[in-house]
Amino acid sequence: MRTSSKYPTSYERALIAEQSRLRGQIIGAYSQSEFLLLDVAIQVRIWKEYWGLGLRYHRKLENRIKQAKLLFGAEGPLKKYEERIGPLLVELEPLKDDRDFLSHAFCRIHTKGEAVSYFYTMIRVDGEHMLRIQKEFSEAEILELERKITDLSQRFVILFSEIYIQEELEIFSGKHTTLPL
Repeated sequence: MRTSSKYPTSYERALIAEQSRLRGQIIGAYSQSEFLLLDVAIQVRIWKEYWGLGLRYHRKLENRIKQAKLLFGAEGPLKKYEERIGPLLVELEPLKDDRDFLSHAFCRIHTKGEAVSYFYTMIRVDGEHMLRIQKEFSEAEILELERKITDLSQRFVILFSEIYIQEELEIFSGKHTTLPL
């Protein structure tokens, strides 16, 4: 993609800006969904039905999903939302690897005529080894990923807004609540 000049052309700057916008939208939308899964675990501590569940702060998505299934499956005020949260959790998990690439990887943009490809390279630790792994997204694939994650995030926000209003939970109450690490 580079021209002979050391400065990017206006076309190259536009590609970089669009890639940055898409990357930010994807990461932001995904993060909202992750946040809501953790926040609800803090919010429900006001109800005795959830006290014995051993709710914790989980960094890994798969553990947040397990905890959400536990919460929404337990007898209590969230039980009535179990069927609605289930499909959202199923959709969220397979998006994790793409989100990880977009969050932690270096991006190179390649063009060939009108075709644009985004190559993401990141380092993963596997036991005692560091692996350099790459993933390529076509322009259509990155646009579809952005659409899919944004749509999913909006459905998470709609559902959790309903839960927080109906169950009289407050997302930003100004009060500090704690959850064990």
